[in-house]
Amino acid sequence: GNTSASQSFGIDANGMYTDEVYAGQAWLLFTVEGYAPQGIGPISTIDTNSIENLDVVLQAGFDSSIRIVDADGKPIEQARVYGGYKYFNDCYSLTIDRRSDAEGMVHFERAAGGNVHLKCRVMAEGFGECEKEIELKPDQTHVIALSPIEPATGIVVSKKTGLPIADAEIRPVVRRSGNGRYMSSNRGEVLARTG
Repeated sequence: GNTSASQSFGIDANGMYTDEVYAGQAWLLFTVEGYAPQGIGPISTIDTNSIENLDVVLQAGFDSSIRIVDADGKPIEQARVYGGYKYFNDCYSLTIDRRSDAEGMVHFERAAGGNVHLKCRVMAEGFGECEKEIELKPDQTHVIALSPIEPATGIVVSKKTGLPIADAEIRPVVRRSGNGRYMSSNRGEVLARTG
C-alpha cells in the first residue's frame, strides 16, 4: 500500500540543511521568512534514500489579499482563513491561519505566484464554512462571500418513551465539506444543549 510521512528540516545560517529522508518519492516545501513559499518535487529517493546537492532559488513573492464578505457585500471581521499553498497534486501543508480585519481583508505580503493555488477553508461565526482554491495575483483582491447559517430548532426525545430529554448535548459527528465530501468531525464541540 501507499504511505506518506512529513518531516521538517532546519536550515543553518549558510542556507544549508542536512537530514535523513524516507525512501520513495519526496516533495519539498520551503518556507523562509521574507520569501514566497517554494515547493519542488517529486524527487526519487528509492535507490539512494537521499537528496544531495539540491539548489533552491526562492522568489520575493508579491502582495495580494482576500476579502471576506456576506451575501450583501459587507465585510466580515475575524473570519478565519486557514490552509496552504497546493504544490503537489491535491496535497498541501497547513501553513496559513489568519483572521480578517475590520474591512474583511486578509493580506499576503509574500504570496507565491505562477500556477500555485492557495487551498483554504473560510469560516466565521454565524456563517457557513466554505472551501476555496484561489490563484493569488499581484496587487489583486479575491472576494469570498459567505452564506449565513439559518438556526435549526428541534426537540430531543427518548426513543423509548417519546418524552423530551433535558440536558441532552448535540455534537457534530460527520460534516460535509464544500466539495461534497463527507468527513468525520474531531472537534467535538457542543453545538446545542436542551433545556
